[in-house]
Amino acid sequence: MNIENELIDNESTTTEIGVSPEIVSHLKETRKWTNFIAIMGFIMLFFIFIAGISLIANNRGTGAIEDTTTMGMSYLFSIIIYFFPLYYLVKFSINTKKAIKPIVKHS
Repeated sequence: MNIENELIDNESTTTEIGVSPEIVSHLKETRKWTNFIAIMGFIMLFFIFIAGISLIANNRGTGAIEDTTTMGMSYLFSIIIYFFPLYYLVKFSINTKKAIKPIVKHS
């Protein structure tokens, strides 16, 4: 019974997480890279979008209308799939910046 009371007391009082300056510097570096990768990914999404639209719109005059339209639609579908990991990378970067800000102020 005494051990159970100590465990309950320890669980209720430990609400802070100790973060060393080394961890903070690694998180800052990770945030910068995830932000960079997300921005580059969105730029690539734009180019894939342009390629998909041009494949769909440029099917006049060629004998393979179904092929170019299908390829353009697959490009546009891949944009939808590729968007979500990039979106969560941006969210990770923003939330990491918010989480690090109070830690840096206390240091």
